[in-house]
Amino acid sequence: MYDVDYQWLCLFNVKGLGSKKLHAIYNAVEDGCVTLDEIFTLEQKELNNRLSILTPAIYQAIHEIDGEKVEQLHGILKENDISIVTLMHESYPDLLFSRLHEGTPAVLFCKGNLDLLSSDGVAIIGARCASSLGLELASQIAAQFSAKGMNIVSGFAKGIDTEAHMGSIESGGTTTIVWSSGIVNLLSINGVDDINWHSQVLAISQFHPYAGWSPANAMIRSKLICAMSRAVIVIESGPERGPDGKLSGTFTTGKAALALNVPLLVISPDVFEKRSEGNYSLIRLGGIEVTVDNVVENTINQILESTQNNVIQETSAEQLSFV
Repeated sequence: MYDVDYQWLCLFNVKGLGSKKLHAIYNAVEDGCVTLDEIFTLEQKELNNRLSILTPAIYQAIHEIDGEKVEQLHGILKENDISIVTLMHESYPDLLFSRLHEGTPAVLFCKGNLDLLSSDGVAIIGARCASSLGLELASQIAAQFSAKGMNIVSGFAKGIDTEAHMGSIESGGTTTIVWSSGIVNLLSINGVDDINWHSQVLAISQFHPYAGWSPANAMIRSKLICAMSRAVIVIESGPERGPDGKLSGTFTTGKAALALNVPLLVISPDVFEKRSEGNYSLIRLGGIEVTVDNVVENTINQILESTQNNVIQETSAEQLSFV
């Protein structure tokens, strides 16, 4: 019929096919119960015998897909060198499976160096409206980890996230942008044309390529940042909720790291002239307080400890690139 990427793009666009059902389709295909071609060609009764999760409504939605629209989107992704990395793709990161299980995004839209999907990443995150010291520390610490051969992961938001990405790039390191809206929208941002996509940078999004930004997607993205990283470092965070009642993305990501058993290290709030309340609260919740001088050493020790204890996965310490 069509290539695998196109078929998964079709399924990704079917209303009612969420993460769990897409995982079930993946498992059925891997087990030889059904092929991707057959999902689009078999009669409903026969398909339901092989894949019981496909309700009549979903079956109908599959057969009502606007093929022309999907074909057009597929072409746009190709023109912009955006890869469709599905659960069946050889580059799909094992780390996501071990941490998110059925919550693992079935499709990732990726632009840049796909090798970074399996790199040893450290997330560096922080507030959009950070202090000048916080911005300086983000760039400085990113460069230090890059010198150790570690990939810097962040969300490309204004402030500390962007400084972390740039600190890695400018020091000759690599970085992964975990984008909170459609990846096609990323291409319209000033300066992205100058990025060395082929070697230094990878951008990934789990959302529809044209999805707009929303608070909900930003929070969903926070979990992906953690799952992609060996450890998460908070430079400077506001409180869990600001004066307007809005949730802090940095604080939410910190809590997600703790929930996923990803080592969370937090720069001491005493470093800043105006004490960082978010940092203090995250430490109180279980984050490890570190100083600027010992953040790299402590982070590596925490990663090695979590790996050797098989808290996250069965990788031996010797397999980590920075050891």
